[in-house]
Amino acid sequence: MRLRFAAAFTLSWLGVATTALAEQHSPRPYEAALRLGYSSGSVLGVPGFTFIGLEAGYHLSARWSVGPYAEVGFIDSVVQRHEGPETFLGHHYRLGAQVLLQGLPKGLIDPWLGGGIGYASLGVDVHSTIASASSVVTADYRETARGFEWLHLQGGVNLNLAPALALGAFARLSIVDYLSQHRQAGEPHEPTRAWLSGGAKATLHF
Repeated sequence: MRLRFAAAFTLSWLGVATTALAEQHSPRPYEAALRLGYSSGSVLGVPGFTFIGLEAGYHLSARWSVGPYAEVGFIDSVVQRHEGPETFLGHHYRLGAQVLLQGLPKGLIDPWLGGGIGYASLGVDVHSTIASASSVVTADYRETARGFEWLHLQGGVNLNLAPALALGAFARLSIVDYLSQHRQAGEPHEPTRAWLSGGAKATLHF
């Protein structure tokens, strides 16, 4: 059901974007962007991570663009449990395609919206400490989760500093089905998770 929804959503976006070919074409049809930000959520006990992302785009018109994206998150966090602290070290990867719609591409301030689908993978090395009145027990193990990002929605505002350069901020909601998980014995399966992200974005048009 979710895959059907994701496919229908993406095809509808692509259909609208394709009709935009009748509009005036952008004088700079290609773009590349760099994102820096933080994602907050919870899977495998990981509360969040900082990330860096790269994306490319081709303008079907002055307002519509399509293209791929890739992102790597850096997990380095400590969570205080009742039994003792747990340390998480690892990475979160995203790869997919997206469609973006610019509101005012020729204005100084340019609001935009977007959506897309992709694939996500997370791997963490966990160090846990269980303390009692008489002893302290530590454990080290690795956990992984992989799955389909069947929908992400995003929006932001760009400041067009020059015809070829824009800086701005963004917010994003990602829904991921971590269908494949490798966890410690007895740990619950955590399939669908949402990540709320925000950060800064620099875009180069050429």
